[in-house]
Amino acid sequence: MAADSPSIDTLDSTGAAGNKLAGMQWVRAFAALAVVLLHASAPYAQHAMPGLVWSARQHESALADWVMWPIELMIMPLFLIIAGYFAYRSAKKQSGWGLVTSRAKRLLIPFAVAGTVLLTINLYVWTIGLVHDGIVSPRKLKSFKFDDELAGQIWGTGHLWFLLYVFLYVALLAAAKAFIQRRPQASWSDRARLGQRLKRMLICLPVAAVICLAVAPEVVWGFQHSPFPVPSKWIYSGLFFAAGLALAHLDPGLEHLKRRGNRLTGLALAVIPGTILLGLWRLDAVSERSSLVILLALSTLTVASAALISFGVIGSAARYARSIPKSINYLAGGSFCLYLVHHPILGLIHLDLELVWPAGSASTKLAISFVAAVGISILIYEAAIRKTSFGRWLRLGQPHIATSKTATSKTASAPTILKVAEPEVPFGKPESRGEIASQKRAA
Repeated sequence: MAADSPSIDTLDSTGAAGNKLAGMQWVRAFAALAVVLLHASAPYAQHAMPGLVWSARQHESALADWVMWPIELMIMPLFLIIAGYFAYRSAKKQSGWGLVTSRAKRLLIPFAVAGTVLLTINLYVWTIGLVHDGIVSPRKLKSFKFDDELAGQIWGTGHLWFLLYVFLYVALLAAAKAFIQRRPQASWSDRARLGQRLKRMLICLPVAAVICLAVAPEVVWGFQHSPFPVPSKWIYSGLFFAAGLALAHLDPGLEHLKRRGNRLTGLALAVIPGTILLGLWRLDAVSERSSLVILLALSTLTVASAALISFGVIGSAARYARSIPKSINYLAGGSFCLYLVHHPILGLIHLDLELVWPAGSASTKLAISFVAAVGISILIYEAAIRKTSFGRWLRLGQPHIATSKTATSKTASAPTILKVAEPEVPFGKPESRGEIASQKRAA
């Protein structure tokens, strides 16, 4: 029932005063709006997403095509890279079990609550839309029994799939950390060689992503919906999560990436239009089997576009964002709540617009639904989540940050500066400098 829409809760919960990576807060805030814009355009794009059922259908806006598909290309990889980056940072500070339990509280509790409440609302809203369009009978509002093809597009984790996927990746990361730490005989030189192997393995990530997308292009150029992880989608997403892990290991302070951010973004802007045109052409040729050459070309361009724009945006944000205004910090803080609640709100707004203004401009409806959904979601966050015990229990509320008056005044007058962390070997046990030096000499 939802297009690809990653969760926003992929960052360590810190406020403006404690956030040393200001650019990530900017990315977090604006990417949350991009997720809402992606879903706001879903029922209006001329080239509908194959396999996606929505509460309304008015596929006539070429503008919506150029809103929806570019966001669809990059939003999932962007958040997966960020999720991997911060998962690696957390893995260095916590035990494997501590990492799993902390992410379970942050991801699985909202997944369970939102899956019970919001997906139930979605089910009713989407079924009403199907009844309105004459696709199913009104009796389905009572039984919710659909034919096999339609049931596969209705029943599933909806827009919450990202939470489950990231938790499974984190569990694998924790297992890998436990495996490495159980080798006490591993010397510094062994760990250094492991780091070199990781660098050489990086070239495999984009190649594997291209192959995965060529086999199952619907991972990006369609919609896969299921109560359980879809193998092709899980593998493709995991490759970008792994890229985030590699980024955290090789460039923990984003110093190298921020020097190349503008270049990567420029390359992405040059590649994305061609990628979209080829993808839309392939969607038009639904009656023809795409040749292997076309599939490989589209897969290569899609992966290149996603990687370039994701790393480019992160690098540019790290370069230029030296402080976090209150408005950006507020939006970033509410981004996870915005992600969770916006989906049924948008579905209801789209259905209402179809009922009361059936002949209205699709592009105008897109703008109305986007603004209304963002506004209502922020009101819900402010009234029911931000400073409530329920919000804190769900880990969606505003985190408490203890600051003295002196620290507060300094923070108010001085921008948040990006601090570069020293690179470390992956999950190595703490060692003294003398031990490290002696191990190097022995090697």
